[in-house]
Amino acid sequence: MQSIAPKELSDEDLVARIVDGSEEDFNILYNRYFNKVYNFTHHKLLGHGSTEEVVQEIFTCVFASLGTFEGRSSLLSWIYEVMKNIINNSIRAGESRRRATRHRDLPPAEGPCPVEPLIRNIRVVLAEDHRETRERVAAMLDGEFEVVGQVRDGEALLSTAKLLEPDLIVLDISMPILSGTDAADRLAAMGSRAKLVFLTVHEDLDYIGAAFSAGAQAYVVKSRLASDLLPAMRGAITGQYFLSPGSISDVEG
Repeated sequence: MQSIAPKELSDEDLVARIVDGSEEDFNILYNRYFNKVYNFTHHKLLGHGSTEEVVQEIFTCVFASLGTFEGRSSLLSWIYEVMKNIINNSIRAGESRRRATRHRDLPPAEGPCPVEPLIRNIRVVLAEDHRETRERVAAMLDGEFEVVGQVRDGEALLSTAKLLEPDLIVLDISMPILSGTDAADRLAAMGSRAKLVFLTVHEDLDYIGAAFSAGAQAYVVKSRLASDLLPAMRGAITGQYFLSPGSISDVEG
C-alpha cells in the first residue's frame, strides 16, 4: 500500500504554531527560508559584515517578532522588511566603528582594537518624557558615554538628532506628539545612522516586534534599567542585539 506524504504546513500555520511555542516548527521555517535570507544578506552586505552572524541575528529577530505578523503580506515579504533593518544596522555599525577609529589616535596593536576606547566618546541623545528617568539615565551614562542632548517627545527627537547627529539614541516608546517607533521610522527616512536603544515599560510581543521592525538594536524594559541598559548600549555600538531577559520569557512562552 502506497504511503501518503504528510501535507506541508502553510506559512500561516507555521507562524501560529511557533507563536504557541513550537521550536520544531521554527526549525522548519528556518530551513524553508534560509537560502533566500542568506543570499539576500550576502548580496546587500558587500563586505560590511559577517553574513553568517547577520543571518543568525535576522532569524533571532524574526522569532522574537512573529507575533506581530498579521498576514497582510506574504511571510517572506515580512521577513524581508525585518532583514533590511538588520542589514542596514550592520552596515551602520561598521561605518560607526570606522568613523570612531579615524577620529582617535590609538596606539598600534597586534590584536583587535579594544571596544572600550571606542565607547568613551560615543555621543548619545535621550528621548524620554519623564524628567526623573532622563536624569537617572544621564547619571548612569556619565563617564562612559557623552550625553549631548535630552528631549521629552518624538518630534523634538527628530530635530535634535538632525542637528547633533548622535551615535546612539535611547528612546521611550510612549512619548507625546510622536511615539518612539514612529520617530524611529522617521529617523531612518532622514538617513540617521544612530543606533536605537528602546527603554520602555512595555514587555509584550507587539511592542517588541514593532521596535525591532522600526530598526531597534536593543530593547530594554524599565524594570531592568539598572542591570540591562549599559550592556545593551555597549552591545548596540558593536552591532549586537539585546532584548531584556524579562521579555524573552514572554517571547518563548
